[in-house]
Amino acid sequence: MTWAVLGSIILFSLIKIMMTCLPTGVVEWLLNQFRVHEALRSTDVSISYGDVPLEDEDKDQMIVFFNQANLLETHYVWPGAEHLYAGNGGVPFIITMRGKSSASIRLFDGGDHIAVIKQSKRKLIAYSLGSEQLLQHMSRTSAQDTPDRACPIEEAKPSPLISARSVQ
Repeated sequence: MTWAVLGSIILFSLIKIMMTCLPTGVVEWLLNQFRVHEALRSTDVSISYGDVPLEDEDKDQMIVFFNQANLLETHYVWPGAEHLYAGNGGVPFIITMRGKSSASIRLFDGGDHIAVIKQSKRKLIAYSLGSEQLLQHMSRTSAQDTPDRACPIEEAKPSPLISARSVQ
């Protein structure tokens, strides 16, 4: 009986030491399994603004700024309600990830943050990023591409119901 208790104490002590002293590679693998904002590589990603793909230099800068951005907060998204988390709306930057972890990431300008909607095969995640450099790069790139894609805004005509109610 004494040997069984002593053996179990030694066994549990060894397990405890092994769990607290995991190798760096194992710890990084475990952390990457639960990472929301993962780092992008230029070879596995294509970036476009609307329908216009970004060129190599803009694409590389955007990837560097995206990887350096800080995760501010994560939001739960109901399927079909992605538009509620799109910041100010507008045309998003679309990052398409290829390979083992294929996903589509849409970046929206949220004013003081970047609203991100990430959709993979199994889940949909919305979160906010904080990065001044990425915000400036997004606004500069969208300003370059907007004049070509601009469509005339038709003047809104008031609805007859609204004008009838305002008269009364």
